[in-house]
Amino acid sequence: MSRRTQRSVSVTLPPDVAALTDGDPRTIGDHVLVGRLGGGPHGVTYAAISATSGTDAVRVVKILDPAHWPPDSDRDALAQRLSQVEAVSGRNDARPIAVDVHADPPWVVEPHVPGLSLAHHVRKRGALNSGMLIALAAGIADALVGLHGSDVAHGAVRPDNIVLSASGPRLLGVELTPDEDQLRRQTGWAGPERAVDTPAEPPSDVFSWGAVVAFAASGSLPFGDGTAEDVSERVRSGEFDLDTVTEQLRPLVARALDADPAERPSARELLGASLAAWEALRSEDEDPDDGDETDEGSLSGGLERILTREWNSVVEPVGLPRVYYLSDPRQKDGTKGPLPRAVVVAAGGALAIALVGGGVWAGVHALLGGDDDAEAAAGDEPQVDEEAGENEAPIVIRLGAENQENPESGPWAYTIVEADDDAAADAPWLDRWAEASDDSLFEADIDPEAVVLCAQYCHNPGDVTVDEDGRGTYGETEGAELTGRDFINYLQYGEDIIAEVEFAPEATEDGFPLIVEVVELYDP
Repeated sequence: MSRRTQRSVSVTLPPDVAALTDGDPRTIGDHVLVGRLGGGPHGVTYAAISATSGTDAVRVVKILDPAHWPPDSDRDALAQRLSQVEAVSGRNDARPIAVDVHADPPWVVEPHVPGLSLAHHVRKRGALNSGMLIALAAGIADALVGLHGSDVAHGAVRPDNIVLSASGPRLLGVELTPDEDQLRRQTGWAGPERAVDTPAEPPSDVFSWGAVVAFAASGSLPFGDGTAEDVSERVRSGEFDLDTVTEQLRPLVARALDADPAERPSARELLGASLAAWEALRSEDEDPDDGDETDEGSLSGGLERILTREWNSVVEPVGLPRVYYLSDPRQKDGTKGPLPRAVVVAAGGALAIALVGGGVWAGVHALLGGDDDAEAAAGDEPQVDEEAGENEAPIVIRLGAENQENPESGPWAYTIVEADDDAAADAPWLDRWAEASDDSLFEADIDPEAVVLCAQYCHNPGDVTVDEDGRGTYGETEGAELTGRDFINYLQYGEDIIAEVEFAPEATEDGFPLIVEVVELYDP
């Protein structure tokens, strides 16, 4: 029997990629899945590489949740919409590479754009300065010009769908399957007309552009925090705060956030006015004789000029190098099971070490037949948090990225807290809690399959999903489940949160308590 032809593929994976689970498919179409990137309103997102195209680029595969999928007639309409998006040029990087909306489950393959999302960037580094803010505004407006010129609305212009790459802001992920839950999560980012299940139209994208720019200027939603109902009322009545938006952009953003779609500017107006705002800013900050030879009459030339001058502080996350040997998987149905023989990780010890840090090695180690027992790292024996491990009732803790020495593999540090009776009622949420233990820090492992209910950390800023007691509820409904793996990804970059957690009855083999349930607490 002849040996199947294989090719070596060297790729750089995103740093937050996680191992595939037993229930994940191994191939989708002509793409081999190599890790999980997370979940979202559409379903699960994977990192993948093509087994047949000869291109070594990493792809993003979105497998859509059939539980929220429309009937076949609507799938035909979506296929046509994605075909239109594919033909659009510009800064919209949501152009599909491959699509099968009639598969079970349906899926879409898109390019991978390295960089942090706008939501993550602002959480980590704060609001954008005036020059970078205008560059963001112009770049996203340019993406909308391309889409709207082809009679396509994006439908999901939000901070988590905007990636800050080294080459500029990139708009990703057009709306795929709008339903009541997703539209509720877009409250404050989409125009009020969408609250009544109106399909996405260009004016609603313009509204979203205004909300995104205001968020990037302040780090918060211009309509404030609160429940979806509270924010919706402010959206309908036009109650927004633009004090932090640079004055050159403020009138344009205010027009974009008009509750009446007919009063909003077009995407081309957004782009032209953003370029003019930058020229006005430069005239105030620089010598009027300081210029260059770029054709200022060209919108695209003006945008490139802004990016050249302003977009120089974005540093993309360091990727994880991988080498794979691939052959044509011959498996087009996305079936589940063990990794295909076509996928083998190679490169020796150095790569194995890198995989440990990336959270992928556990699955690959098992695939290659490694020992079940790994030797413990050098150092003192970790101390068990006896107070947490022996407490059968949930406890309330504070944890986030700041105190984590090993934010990819754990154990994760936290403090035990209790409500601070002396805190002012209008104090920021995190200031309403005080340490409840004399020991400042404890450590625990997090079960990757732990049940997680989110109040606000997994949403766009300003979105809140809680019950009457302020306990998170997002994740309870089918298709919106969150796991410990998603939570671990957040702990690599996120702000502190307050959460009620439950522990397994027994500690892990390493001696750490194991968190098996997380319920975020939040009261705006």
